[in-house]
Amino acid sequence: MKNVTGKGHMDASGYVPENERHWDRLIKDGKGINPLDIDPAVLTECGHGPRRTSTLVAALGDVDTVDGLVRAKDLRRQCLSCAETVSGVRDCAIIDCPLWSMRMGKNPHHPRRGVNPFARNAA
Repeated sequence: MKNVTGKGHMDASGYVPENERHWDRLIKDGKGINPLDIDPAVLTECGHGPRRTSTLVAALGDVDTVDGLVRAKDLRRQCLSCAETVSGVRDCAIIDCPLWSMRMGKNPHHPRRGVNPFARNAA
């Protein structure tokens, strides 16, 4: 699947995200699952593949953005401006937003995600 662009559509029941068929893989109990708890291959399949921060910001199109969106960490500020609360960002269910997988301020596709740099090697 190609990357999401935030271009869902309306039908008789309301707004339908462009990657709606992946709803059950990204949302639990009406709340967004932490992207760091989802396998990167699944995220990519659901339309949230690895992209540069500049590409993600460009994918927002004409949405007003906060200044200084340079790193994945900075994207969280954009999400906070939209959701307005930390819990709103954490529980975000707008799965066709290009920033959805980066909303926690971390890159879920980083090869060392979840690795403690201070842990001693057992080998």
